[in-house]
Amino acid sequence: MGVSLGGGAGQTLFGAGGPATILTKITTGVAILFMITSLSLAYMSGHRADTSVIKESSIPVEQTTK
Repeated sequence: MGVSLGGGAGQTLFGAGGPATILTKITTGVAILFMITSLSLAYMSGHRADTSVIKESSIPVEQTTK
């Protein structure tokens, strides 16, 4: 809608069309990393294993003598 008004409205609405700054590239990289991490954690929480390392180990019991 801003582009159809003419003048500089297109650049005002969507920002300058120049090359991406280093901050934009870092932000994009962090966003991609966040999405991959989120999807990985969601997948791992939905596909739990039947075995556990905790079940296989025994808990040492401290015995006290009176």
